[in-house]
Amino acid sequence: MPRARHGRLTDTFIEALSPQEGGRERIVRDGAVPGFLIRVGLRKRTFELRIEKPPKITVPVGHWPDLCAVEARRKAEDLWDKHRKGEPLDDRPPRDDETIATTWPRFEKRLQDDGRSERTIEGYGDVVKRLSDRVKQRPLRELAGDPAIMEREVERIREVLREKKRGGQAMATAAARFVSTLFNFACKRYPVLRTLGDPCSAVSTVDPKRKDLPALAEADMPAWWRAVQEIPNEVQREALLFCLLSGLRRNSLVELQWKDLDLKRRCIRIGNRRAVRSARST
Repeated sequence: MPRARHGRLTDTFIEALSPQEGGRERIVRDGAVPGFLIRVGLRKRTFELRIEKPPKITVPVGHWPDLCAVEARRKAEDLWDKHRKGEPLDDRPPRDDETIATTWPRFEKRLQDDGRSERTIEGYGDVVKRLSDRVKQRPLRELAGDPAIMEREVERIREVLREKKRGGQAMATAAARFVSTLFNFACKRYPVLRTLGDPCSAVSTVDPKRKDLPALAEADMPAWWRAVQEIPNEVQREALLFCLLSGLRRNSLVELQWKDLDLKRRCIRIGNRRAVRSARST
């Protein structure tokens, strides 16, 4: 889908903008300054300059309405002028100061602005907690220059979780995938990072096919139904049938409470159990 375009971005026009359907981020480009645009998310409207001519770089300009459209365009024009002269575009800290620990909060805010689901963001947060402090505090340029660092980290995670059902393989792969995604996000601010290498080139970021979760085929239904009928506990029998017909995840079914039942609407509300558990543990 092509991104929206406009003439000169104005405060009146920006005020009327809203995210796309489903909360996805809307991008509207200014018609006067190349690469100057505004990203409209659920919580923020962010001005940004994306310079595609080498050396490519993406620079945040500011947030509306703290920064009006006229001032944001003027800043974008100044940045373009500096770029043509080969001057640095801002006073960002040295790249050695950029680590997973310092980049994650910025990446998390971007995910929120893009309208990503809470489950996705929480999943990334779980991976961050699983990574060792040694890796999280390591400069990104060092991770990019030495893929063996992430290779050893993946092996460490698998060793810690080796007694789990899948031997830590899923979390190890998720960790590598997260670091790769976060690194690509950092490269938008520091394009030179991409020239240093890929921190996850020595490990797989793709989950292997699972053999422990076979699908229930139509031909398997008669045998499954007979096995269910042999379960002496009536609640378990009905729960299994309800799980099959509703398509609910097992945990969602197990954690259902009476308060989730809406008799007036004849439905069941499935809430965010993970958020409730987190609140109880704090």
